[in-house]
Amino acid sequence: MIRNLYTALFCGLLCACQEPSRPVSVALPPGATVDSNVLVLPASTGEPAAPRVDSSPVILRTPPDSSVRATVVPAAPVVQKPLFEILRSAQPDLQIFTISGNEDRLLTAKSGTLIGVRRDAFVLPDGRVPSGPIRFTVQEFYGLGDALSADLTTRSGDRLLETGGMLYLEASSGSERLLLRPGATVDLAFPVESPLPGMQLFTGARQQGAMDWALLPDPSAGARVPVPVYEPASFPGGMEELRNYLVNSIAFPHEMLQPGKEQALDVRFLVDPSGKARPLPVAEEVPRSFQEGVAAAFTRMPRWKPAQRLGIAVTDTFTQSFRFGGRMSLSLGGDMGEAAPRPEREEVARFVPTMSTVQYYVFRSTRLGYLNCDRFLQEGRPLTEYFVHTGAADDVQVRLVFHSLRSLIDGHRDGDVYRFPRVPVGEKVTIVAVRQKDGVFSMAMADGNTSTRHAGDFTYEPVNEATLKQKIKRLNRL
Repeated sequence: MIRNLYTALFCGLLCACQEPSRPVSVALPPGATVDSNVLVLPASTGEPAAPRVDSSPVILRTPPDSSVRATVVPAAPVVQKPLFEILRSAQPDLQIFTISGNEDRLLTAKSGTLIGVRRDAFVLPDGRVPSGPIRFTVQEFYGLGDALSADLTTRSGDRLLETGGMLYLEASSGSERLLLRPGATVDLAFPVESPLPGMQLFTGARQQGAMDWALLPDPSAGARVPVPVYEPASFPGGMEELRNYLVNSIAFPHEMLQPGKEQALDVRFLVDPSGKARPLPVAEEVPRSFQEGVAAAFTRMPRWKPAQRLGIAVTDTFTQSFRFGGRMSLSLGGDMGEAAPRPEREEVARFVPTMSTVQYYVFRSTRLGYLNCDRFLQEGRPLTEYFVHTGAADDVQVRLVFHSLRSLIDGHRDGDVYRFPRVPVGEKVTIVAVRQKDGVFSMAMADGNTSTRHAGDFTYEPVNEATLKQKIKRLNRL
């Protein structure tokens, strides 16, 4: 009997051990996100912080899936660098344009960038066309100091770039950011004094806090715009026909045509995007009868072909000069057929359109976000690794600003030195170092040459807004 009792007890324990285990429910953190190439628009003007946006559509939130349970791992936080933080107040201003989405618009930014925006270019993230006004934000970085203020270095992978100017572009409607619809582009013209060959258009994204630039992958992206940057307005039949029209349409006052009296008179006028010409006010001493004659002539004037910039009709201003040298001729004029004096036709001496002589790098882009007009460092130059001694005790970060290459690069800390790989030999640079000590940021700048190590004998100064802006201006002059 005792034997049977032990046998029953053993079987009960065996069954208990073989009972299937119950599943353990692991709760995922609510609202877990996956970020990809997220760009944070710097808030440099005291306005509310702009929303986080990216330069191309990305999925920011993973929807629940009933068929597959995945482990959601939060993206690694982007390390904000002290250099970026302390220079933020010196960034260039945000420029905000309010435009309509149903018309072509040419935007001219403060530093001279031209941006051609076509009608119906933008859509909401769900593909709908925005119904209200569009807020188009532009930030320009042409000086190397301006680029440093946003920590915009100039490397593509490990290759050094020479910049012709950087932009940040963003479009929004209400509280929603906008995307360029498939197939839509924006035309970009970067002003330049002395153009360099080989410039291309790059798009930027921060990788672990550092900016990295990549050539636009789309076949049409970065393509040079087939239309000229500027086409002046033109009168039907050309400028000679305009001269003929003005001479035959304006009744010139007798007092302006006195023999032996030489004078010149400039009439400024504009031609609007519809082709309508309108005179601008002239000096008060000009005879009123002449002013009235000019106004009447422009009222009857045929429409012009308007001026265009990046293929978009714009207003342009012109100057028409009349020179009176004492000669005149008589011809029939006026409604009553009376004799009226007027200058010889050749005395309408010159026609000067107000044309820009600025040169541009011109591209067509399928992206917004950070954009950079760059070229790769020319092949064949000897390269080296440059070292800057920083000391082991302090939290220091260093940037190199090149004087002749219009380049700005980041390096990495290795013990008591900062290393900058693959830099051209013999280049003069300004070393910008930022130190954080006891919670206080300070900054130092020193000149060096990539042919020799820098000893790191920096003189640090506490950072305030006034001195910071002075240093940025100094770098912008390089």
